[in-house]
Amino acid sequence: MNDKLVRKWNFTGPWNDERIERWLERLAAEGLHLESVGALGQYRFRRGAPGRVMYRIDVAMNRKKPDADYVQLMTDAGWRMAAEQGNLYYWRTSDPHAPEIFTDAASRAAKYERLARNYGLMLALSLLFFVKSAVVLYIDGTLSKTETFLAPLWTVLLAQTLYAYRRLRARIEAVRLAAAP
Repeated sequence: MNDKLVRKWNFTGPWNDERIERWLERLAAEGLHLESVGALGQYRFRRGAPGRVMYRIDVAMNRKKPDADYVQLMTDAGWRMAAEQGNLYYWRTSDPHAPEIFTDAASRAAKYERLARNYGLMLALSLLFFVKSAVVLYIDGTLSKTETFLAPLWTVLLAQTLYAYRRLRARIEAVRLAAAP
C-alpha cells in the first residue's frame, strides 16, 4: 500500500462532531485513515486499505495528556486513539460491536459543556483584547502598528468564538430536550 500522507481541510465546528465523524468514516472507506489533526481545520491522513471504521470525538477535562485510566477504558472497549488536538480526542475502531462512547444524553451534554467552557475562556480573552483596544483608541486616538494589525483579527476571532459558543449552548439544549420525557 502507498504510505503517503494526505492533507485535507474541514472547517466544521467541533459542536458538529457527528458531521466530522461521518466525514472521517467516509474517508476511511476510501482508504484515508486519520493520522493527526492540526490547527484551523487541517487533518492529515495516511493512505491505506479502505475499511469500515467508526470515529468518535471526545472532549477532555483539561489540556493535559489523556489520563491513563481513561485511555485504558477506551482501549478495553475496542477504541484506539487516532489523533488529538488540544483537548479533543479522536477515537477509532473497526469493530462494529464496539460500545458507543456516549450512550446517554447527560454524558453527551457534559461533553459539549466541557467544549463550551473552552470557548467561554476564548471569548473572555477576545473580549478583553477588544475592550483594551477600544480604550486605547478612545484615550490616545490611535493604535500602535501591532494593535492596528491585530484589532481586525481579534474582532474576527471574537465573532467566531461568540458564534461557536452560542452554537454549543444550542447543542447542549437540544441534547437535553431530546432526552426529556
